[in-house]
Amino acid sequence: MKRTPTNDQDLYRTHNPSTNDKIGFRELIAIDFFLLGVKGTDTTVPFFYEFAGNAAWLMPLFIFLFILPFVLLVSRLLARFEGKNLLIISEHLIGRPLTYLAAWVLFLLGMAATVLNTRSYTQMTGIMFYGRTPLIFLYAVILLATAYVAYRGLETIGRVASLLLPYALFSIVLAFLGVYDIIDYRAIFPLFGQGWSVLPKTVTHLGFVVDIFYFALFAGLLKSGSRTYQNATLIGTAMAGIGAMGLIFMYTGVFGYPAVNQVLFHYQQLTRIAHYGQFINHIEAAFLGTWILATVVHFAIYIYTMVYLLHYLVRAKDMFRLFVPIVAAIFFAGLYPYRSEKLFFTYREWIVWALTATVYPYLLLLVLLSRTKGGKKRARKKTAYT
Repeated sequence: MKRTPTNDQDLYRTHNPSTNDKIGFRELIAIDFFLLGVKGTDTTVPFFYEFAGNAAWLMPLFIFLFILPFVLLVSRLLARFEGKNLLIISEHLIGRPLTYLAAWVLFLLGMAATVLNTRSYTQMTGIMFYGRTPLIFLYAVILLATAYVAYRGLETIGRVASLLLPYALFSIVLAFLGVYDIIDYRAIFPLFGQGWSVLPKTVTHLGFVVDIFYFALFAGLLKSGSRTYQNATLIGTAMAGIGAMGLIFMYTGVFGYPAVNQVLFHYQQLTRIAHYGQFINHIEAAFLGTWILATVVHFAIYIYTMVYLLHYLVRAKDMFRLFVPIVAAIFFAGLYPYRSEKLFFTYREWIVWALTATVYPYLLLLVLLSRTKGGKKRARKKTAYT
């Protein structure tokens, strides 16, 4: 008979005896920042320009305002079942079969998003900086580095993220200082770009930031529980939004609109242009180091989440034995040849739509059921994962 975990701590138990496997307020802020803030440097940016035109820099603000009620509702849900994670709460409210189905959907969509995103980051790194290095080698190196950080456990990811956060924030400020004299501030007008039609497109693409709700899976490992989740998520998401707004604002001002639509890899091109006086220029390598480390943390969170979901689904005795098949699946799926780069954007938009159409209604269902069925009494009922 397979052994099943008896409490939340067993569910995330690592191989490192020196860790308590918990993360606090500071670590969660940093994790939220790297989950969302890095999107201001990747292939998410072209979608924002497609939706909002020269008002793309306001998209992070619109998204934050739309997801704010969901963050507060999920925080209230976690507070009603204090110390429980989202899947355990779901088992109490809708039963184990439906929770299994929801977990499979979250896992498959998360894996698809991870494959597409890791591949696009590898292409950005290879095309811009390592043109002679085979992309398959770069892909393997990035995945191995990411998997190593994820394998060390959630607490290690949080510590690395919190240590790296000041450097990431400084790199954004440094980028602005390097290009502020060539920014054309008139490019952001008219302020709302294509008009209020941007708001419906924002709603249908909230899947871009669904990552922070995946992290409710680890609510049992947060110090101070739901209070930490709510406060850290709001602050970390706000910091990430401000950082992404600043970067997209710089892209628009430096490259101009609509010329910015023809730019490939905005952040990398921006750091090549950055200069400090007449003699300090072409220092994109300094930005590259911080960006690569941020990328490793970003995908370490993705891989750890996918391993946890698979662990929940297959009830494996040791969660860490699942890292090899997960990373191998991502690697080989990422080698699939696309007919064109446009097809990549089509695939990614499908996944974003699917995430928007599944995760947010699922969260609303749990919130509504928690209000009708009650929380604290039902939370005492034993399940295989309580």
